[in-house]
Amino acid sequence: MQGMDGLVVEESRLFTLADIGYVQEADVKPVLVGELLVKQKDPTKGITELFGKDISC
Repeated sequence: MQGMDGLVVEESRLFTLADIGYVQEADVKPVLVGELLVKQKDPTKGITELFGKDISC
């Protein structure tokens, strides 16, 4: 999505660490993760697995 200030946000189909790596290689930093978290019993664990590290701080 192209914002008014030129910010690009990836907002769909991010389910794996490889998915995150792909969009980051395209220099997209902000991401919107929804479905992955809704389906997790432990959202913190899901985010940790998705990003390959604990980013909950």
